[in-house]
Amino acid sequence: MRIYLLLLITVLVMTASMTLLAGDLLDDALASVGKSKADLGYQPKGYWNRYPYQIPYKLPAFDDLFAEPLKIYDYSYSMKAAVMHYLVDSTFMDLSNSALYQLSYHLAWERKVGGFRNYSANLIDSINDDAPLRTAIEKAFTITGEDVSYRTFGHISDWSELKPELLTMLENMDPEVQQILAVWLVNLVDACKYHKLAFRNVPRQVIDEIYLVDDLDATQGDGQRYYPQFDDCAVLLDWQSLVYASFKATAATDIAAKKLFELRDKVGNISYSIDTPLGKILINGSGKDIIIDDDYLLICDFGGDDSYHTGGGSKPYLPISILVDLGGNDTYGNEYTTRQFGTGICGVGICIDVEGDDNYYAEKLSFGLGIFGSGILLDHNGNDNYKMQVSGQGCGYFGVGMLIDVAGDDDYYLAGDGQGAGGVGGGIGILVDYLGNDHYTAEPYADVFNRGDYHSKMKINANNAQGWGGGRRGDGSDGHSWAGGMGVLIDCYGDDEYYSGNFSLGIGYWFGIGIVYDVNGNDLYKSCYFTQASGAHFCIGAMFDETGDDRHELFETAGAGLSFGWDFAVTLMVDWQGSDIYSGKIISTALSQIRSNSLLFDFGDGDDIYQLNAGTAGIGESSFRESFRTPRPMTPFPTYAQSYGILIDVGGNDQYLDYIDSTNSTQPRPGCGNNITWFRPARDADNFGYNNYGIGIDADSGQVDEFFIYKRPARKK
Repeated sequence: MRIYLLLLITVLVMTASMTLLAGDLLDDALASVGKSKADLGYQPKGYWNRYPYQIPYKLPAFDDLFAEPLKIYDYSYSMKAAVMHYLVDSTFMDLSNSALYQLSYHLAWERKVGGFRNYSANLIDSINDDAPLRTAIEKAFTITGEDVSYRTFGHISDWSELKPELLTMLENMDPEVQQILAVWLVNLVDACKYHKLAFRNVPRQVIDEIYLVDDLDATQGDGQRYYPQFDDCAVLLDWQSLVYASFKATAATDIAAKKLFELRDKVGNISYSIDTPLGKILINGSGKDIIIDDDYLLICDFGGDDSYHTGGGSKPYLPISILVDLGGNDTYGNEYTTRQFGTGICGVGICIDVEGDDNYYAEKLSFGLGIFGSGILLDHNGNDNYKMQVSGQGCGYFGVGMLIDVAGDDDYYLAGDGQGAGGVGGGIGILVDYLGNDHYTAEPYADVFNRGDYHSKMKINANNAQGWGGGRRGDGSDGHSWAGGMGVLIDCYGDDEYYSGNFSLGIGYWFGIGIVYDVNGNDLYKSCYFTQASGAHFCIGAMFDETGDDRHELFETAGAGLSFGWDFAVTLMVDWQGSDIYSGKIISTALSQIRSNSLLFDFGDGDDIYQLNAGTAGIGESSFRESFRTPRPMTPFPTYAQSYGILIDVGGNDQYLDYIDSTNSTQPRPGCGNNITWFRPARDADNFGYNNYGIGIDADSGQVDEFFIYKRPARKK
């Protein structure tokens, strides 16, 4: 009897295991063509003649993700998880720790530079002194080697005797406020020390020249202009010291801003300005202030509807610049503003606004922009408006740029290179919006702002935005190729609208990584070409949406999207819940071309719709090219690689449709449908195989195991 029971249990366990394995539809899809998950991705070798093998500044994760495409989800989820953890009120507003420091680590610097764990920024947490702010200011003098005393007429004078406004400020300032300001300042001074260490080998002329470059957005994609200063700086820079300086400035500023916000009622309508060798210190009260151009190490404003023309932007002689505004409906910049409000160019620039409905305006290089530095803009609360032309709103070239907006219905607008843009030199660009119904616009039309793209007859812009990672393709010009970085856009809660032209929304180009991750809401993604989890030329593009009834619409040229790869691109698009619409016109929707891996997975019980023009390639297809039929002796690397276009939809009553005329009338797409599997090229076609596989599966049940290892209900607000 016992033997019988043991055998029965064994059979049941084996049956359950077999059922689980059978439920992995990607395993099934690949097995149907004699392949497995291990065959996905690319691992280039040195003998892949003509393959661009040695490209500098690739991010540490690039080669591994390129080899294991399914791990792009793990890599992206870890960033989303950090956002969900650190922006919850109880964690974000913890006065003893810095959520902003943690996010700068998890989202940005860990992805670019090794050597750190996120234990602590090792801040000084108190100053035991009767006049702590005076002591902190003195440190700003001593670190630069300046005297704090003067000998005149046979008399030694302390420098503060020459600054009566400081004495007045100290007499009238609440001791608790003074202590927080002092600790903040002394940590910024410490950060300046590490910044100096970071650039100790970089000639000042190189720094000055890098600071003046303002056209990286327009000159790097196809190697139009080479700036040797960037190569020189990258080699000579002490990256770890730069990161440590950023960590210290970020953590100290975040903690001080939250503590001072709790004490803002203790400060009236004051205004104090103090010069130091590291920049001016300005402390304003709750009045309505106008801050004009100057070199500010630190601006702290306690309230009022203020207007800023400068602040939070580093300069060659101002390595760290900080702006914190604790309340009011404020205006930052104007249409001509550059290099301000969270801009770190060979330095650290931080701008934090705690409360109010704010307007941010700039021309370029602002609002979370890093070039060999760290630029961070954090807005805690309010319905905010962000508007600029290029290079910002979370953009990095050879550095880190971050824009984080915690709460409010926000509007983001630019023409290009931003809203999560990781540019040349392994730059990291991050845009995070936690709460609110938000609108993201990267201007699509060239007649509004001209970045016209030949893929759309110059009518539609190449935005390089909204989760874009792209490098400098120098193989057709001067040979100086630079890998792209990583651009990430994460939105957690709200019904959001994403609107853009070409090269946007989870797009990779030339050894870059582009990621979009939307957690919750009924969202609209509307864009044109090379978009929505797509890529061209040795890159990674990904898009994840966890919940909601979403619409993915391609307009105008309406192609090369919805998981599309061209020339060794790895693209991944995953949706877990909702009745979703995927609508394009040409070459789209889990379509791989010129050796790519393009994967689209839609799970859940939603009734989904997939639409393309009749007769166009896509919806689970890998386009065959005659040149791949036989080995290519001069350029063998396409022969070594495999191409996969795979679409898997689980659950729901789905429709696969063809547009058949200009009125968008539709009919069922041949070969596709509920509860069937299709192959493109077809299994009986003469060109089936040749390392070229297109597979579509529609099933009532099943999953792909890799996309459910972390899956849990969305965390409550």
